[in-house]
Amino acid sequence: VYLQGKLTNSSAYPMLSGEALVYVDGDFVGRSAFTALAPGEKVDLSLGIDEGMKVKRELVKKYDSNAGVVSKKHEVEYDYRITLENYKAQAVRLTLVDQLPRSLQEEVKVEDVKLVPDASEWNKENQKLSWNVELKPKEKKEVTLHFKVSYPAGRQISGVD
Repeated sequence: VYLQGKLTNSSAYPMLSGEALVYVDGDFVGRSAFTALAPGEKVDLSLGIDEGMKVKRELVKKYDSNAGVVSKKHEVEYDYRITLENYKAQAVRLTLVDQLPRSLQEEVKVEDVKLVPDASEWNKENQKLSWNVELKPKEKKEVTLHFKVSYPAGRQISGVD
């Protein structure tokens, strides 16, 4: 989990480019560089790793089957679980981002997608998923993904596992 911040130059003068020392909750967490900012201009800053949050993504089940004698199709079903844990004393809002497999060949299909809970956003062109999640102090939440990849029997595919 990475912390990100937004900075707006609210002064009437340009802010020169340079390095910023980054503190979170009074603790030094690192350095961040930014380019010159015009008055009113905004910039996103990387604030380093958030040690108070943990995210774990694990393959729960993989089921491999042949779909039929006549169709000559091979199917592999996947179940993933993403666990989010807030170890902080305050509530946290975060954006969880993941991606489903994306096929560039017509004969390879990603089907039967089930997301629990439903994604806040799903860009079907690049299969990017995102969830807006709120975690109370010491709270743990799970997101599950299920999908099936089907392709012609005898064909090798890569990049799914």
